[in-house]
Amino acid sequence: MKKSLKELLQLNYKVEIEKIPDSEGGGYCASIPLLGKNACRGDGDTVEEAYESLDSIKEYLFKKWLSEGTNIPEPLNDNIEDIND
Repeated sequence: MKKSLKELLQLNYKVEIEKIPDSEGGGYCASIPLLGKNACRGDGDTVEEAYESLDSIKEYLFKKWLSEGTNIPEPLNDNIEDIND
């Protein structure tokens, strides 16, 4: 069953933050590699701004992909513990 936009936006995607060299304008870049490092990325002068920009881009892309019927990869839940251990 496909998830709604709200459900997708609540998933815990791994985010990578990189410092942008001053020679390239400075600031920070935030991206979600699972969704395409260059497809889903935001930037800003601070880490917080980059993350906020990424959230806006992610919501835009999810709306677009849902309307197109594009499959949206979901993160694996690495925090699940085996209760049989």
